[in-house]
Amino acid sequence: MENGEKIRLVTPKILKEIVLLGAKGIAKAGGLAGISEQYKVNLRTLNNYLDKNGMLTMRGMRFLETR
Repeated sequence: MENGEKIRLVTPKILKEIVLLGAKGIAKAGGLAGISEQYKVNLRTLNNYLDKNGMLTMRGMRFLETR
C-alpha cells in the first residue's frame, strides 16, 4: 500500500467478491497479498477469513453468517 492510502475494512461484499475469484483468480492477482493491495484491505484480516486457495475458513464462514 502506498503512503497515504487508507486501509478499508473487509466487508461481506468484498469477501464474497474475493471468494468468487477462486484459486486461479487469486493466484493471477498475486495471491492474497496481491488481493489485499487491490482491495486495499489488511492482509492479516484476509488470512483469517480465507485460506491460500481462496476458500473460506471457519472464521470467514462465521463472518459472513453474522453480517
